[in-house]
Amino acid sequence: MLDALRSLTTGEGAALVKIVEDNVSYFCPFEALGMAHQEIRHSHFLAYALDPNRPHGLGSSILDALLDGLNGASAGAGATNHIRDTDDVRVFRERDRIDILVEIRRADARNTVIAIEMKIWAGEGRGQLERYEQKIRKRYPKDRWDYLLCFLTPRGREPETSGKIEWASMSFDNLFDHVCPRLAKLGADEPGVKLFGNYVTMMRRTNVAKRIPNKELAEAVGQIWAKHREALKYLFDNEPKPLNDLMSRLREDGEGMATYLSEAVGEKVALDSVIGQYVRFSFPGLIEAYPGLGTGRRDWLASGSQLNIELIDNIDLGAITICFGVTGWGIDGSGEKFRHEFIRQMNNASNEAHKIEKRVQHYFERNLMDERESGSDDDSYNLLKRKLVAYLKEHLPAVREAIERTQQVWSGS
Repeated sequence: MLDALRSLTTGEGAALVKIVEDNVSYFCPFEALGMAHQEIRHSHFLAYALDPNRPHGLGSSILDALLDGLNGASAGAGATNHIRDTDDVRVFRERDRIDILVEIRRADARNTVIAIEMKIWAGEGRGQLERYEQKIRKRYPKDRWDYLLCFLTPRGREPETSGKIEWASMSFDNLFDHVCPRLAKLGADEPGVKLFGNYVTMMRRTNVAKRIPNKELAEAVGQIWAKHREALKYLFDNEPKPLNDLMSRLREDGEGMATYLSEAVGEKVALDSVIGQYVRFSFPGLIEAYPGLGTGRRDWLASGSQLNIELIDNIDLGAITICFGVTGWGIDGSGEKFRHEFIRQMNNASNEAHKIEKRVQHYFERNLMDERESGSDDDSYNLLKRKLVAYLKEHLPAVREAIERTQQVWSGS
């Protein structure tokens, strides 16, 4: 086996491996910032790139490309021409909670407002786009403004919560198809062009946008597998698994972690269950204060809690995922009433739209740590502790308020 590995790394396979490395190994500032799956960071960058007044050297190229895409779709109240020097363009982040708003004011024509709501992998909140449309109508009267509404997602999925005005579904591929020819005219040496090119490459590498076929890379990979299959199988079978090491330590130290979290966040936390890739904690103090919370079935959580913190060794994402879980079953009719109201209140608290059905509902779900941060050493475990505390401090107040409101309704029913 050692000879097979040497052949792959220093022998005849080395040249093929270098082809693969040259195609997949490069510095990307966006990946270094962990941006790929963080919607807020995408919104920050795209808002900056869309603004022709910012010093990125792209002018109105990105905004014109967006207009090309929206004018080719049904996206509100009609087409808008490309940006002119006399236009007054203003770009806003999170105005009325909308990811990106672009105002285009024109002295000799109707004004246009573009609304962009971006979803990388998350779903829409209940009635989200319809609420945003109502806010747009109120702020921008239709007698003076045209509306272009864009729902931007990795695959261009159709929105589910539109109101009277249609939100045009746009994929990142569609946006890039309009952007890249415009950037090519600016010249490859322009810093802004290089930066946006890095962004496009990152999106394709991380499968947020579709990858472009690479014949040389595909042939190299095929030859490596044909000539070095046993060495590759050995490497895959013995791949280090830092996430597994970290989660194994958490399983062993579950009680200690619960004590640490209780002291750090000022709310009693208890290890509740460890099953397969799941480690679950519950909140005994909240169950005592709000009895309805303890009316869940005990085959899910030993405590009977309808709420838990769930950590998952998510191999597919290469990360430890965390969420607040709400049980899929109450122990009886009374427990079911609490569960139904609890889901409604958690929907309000999280601005998420979960259905009342017989399945566990996950709220505030996100990747807590990825494999680059994970290992078997004390530093990685201490980082996990700090991230858990930060997550609980961020979301527990809203969850506690949802429990209190649920208890009030449940007690009065």
